[in-house]
Amino acid sequence: MFKMTTNVAEANVITHAGTLHADDVLATVILERVLGDITVCRTFKVPDEGLSDDVIIYDIGFGKYDHHQKGGNGCRENGVPYASVGLIWRDFGRQLVANTCNPDLVCQLIDRDLIQGVDAADNGKLPKADYPAQAMTFYQTISLFNPNWDSKMTSDDAFANAVNFSKIVFDNFFESVVSKAKAQGIAEEPISKAADHVQFVDDVLTTVILERVLGDITVCRTSKIPDERLSDDVIIYDIGFGKYDHHQKGGNSCRENGVPYASVGLIWRDFGRQLVANTCNPDLVCQLIDRDLIQGVDAADNGKLPKADYPAQAMTFYQTISLFNPNWDSKMTSDDAFANAVNFSKIVFDNFFESVVSKAKAQGIVEESISKAEGHIIELCQFVPWQEFVFSSKNEKANDVQFVVFPSNRGGYNWQCVPDVLGGFGQRKSVPNEWRGLSGPKLQEVTGIATASFCHPAGFIGGAETLEDARKLAKLAVEA
Repeated sequence: MFKMTTNVAEANVITHAGTLHADDVLATVILERVLGDITVCRTFKVPDEGLSDDVIIYDIGFGKYDHHQKGGNGCRENGVPYASVGLIWRDFGRQLVANTCNPDLVCQLIDRDLIQGVDAADNGKLPKADYPAQAMTFYQTISLFNPNWDSKMTSDDAFANAVNFSKIVFDNFFESVVSKAKAQGIAEEPISKAADHVQFVDDVLTTVILERVLGDITVCRTSKIPDERLSDDVIIYDIGFGKYDHHQKGGNSCRENGVPYASVGLIWRDFGRQLVANTCNPDLVCQLIDRDLIQGVDAADNGKLPKADYPAQAMTFYQTISLFNPNWDSKMTSDDAFANAVNFSKIVFDNFFESVVSKAKAQGIVEESISKAEGHIIELCQFVPWQEFVFSSKNEKANDVQFVVFPSNRGGYNWQCVPDVLGGFGQRKSVPNEWRGLSGPKLQEVTGIATASFCHPAGFIGGAETLEDARKLAKLAVEA
């Protein structure tokens, strides 16, 4: 059982407050699955004393299960650095897999195909695939649970929602891996694939979109379209070689960037405008949903999405949905699995839709801040999603922006590097190496800034207690 408290004294597990990430969310899921009853306290500061030795502290405090200390907290043999979920899995995973048919194999596969991708992303080490479309990852899916800048939801409520959602993903993945391990004596090389069958993903998301557009829908899944004529109102997709299928010879056309359409892209192309019509910027919202969600599914469903050039691979939204397929040793019907996958995907799509609409509302705020930029730095009076609009702005000053300063949801103020490319982990201007991984007095000593609070080990973000000191840190980094 998982519950939350604001009283540190009541908790047996403690993690950071504020913005949630897949790292701390998935670590929480694993701890619940191992320990049973857990009471979580999310806080900005771990108490200096008074905690029981049994309390597990992760992703905060620079201890055994944190990775924000200077130099990180160790790497695997393949070079993938540990984040908190990897450290938790390393020490607790064996307990969870002990009663499976092949504990060593199950533990290895869960680390390789799920945990390592989260660890790499949380450490800023996961490169983009060399392809026009990028798959939305499990890490990004969990980030969508963070309250949007114009939302009144608390971060603790968002965290609880993300944990409950992630339980479904983890449990599906766990069952899939255990099932795969059972097949070792039947099928050769069970380790060679992360997912052996991906019977539906394209059609699942298509179904979600059609329901959101049309309202009430009744779905029939069939292996063959009837020969007799159906009503013109019936929408047939991902089967039959028609308008909304892509299995015909030569496919069913491509976008200008070369990404081929699958059924969900074809449906979004023709129905998406109806869904976004009442948003603040329909053209932008429609474009972002296609670019950042639909195209990745289309590319994967057409077998066009390459792996990233890195030892770890992120589990994608596409793979997350494929986990709903019945395992080889399951008695679940494919129709029941499809219904479960659709209901799960509604959560993802609705979160994504709300996030994009919220982002579109922020465009004017970011553009105004760009127009006032000085010394390669822009300031925001409140946090809003800014990266998209720094890169798309027609204002020439946007090309020179290197740092953004804004209020932190943890209190105080953050500075953040502008990445070298939209969504990338590189930086237009890096901070001094000696800042990275430092916090409190040590960072204050190195920088000479009285209220400097932290600098992430990857160097892309840091903070100070006052706006003036956050400005000073950004200015120091620009001049370094």
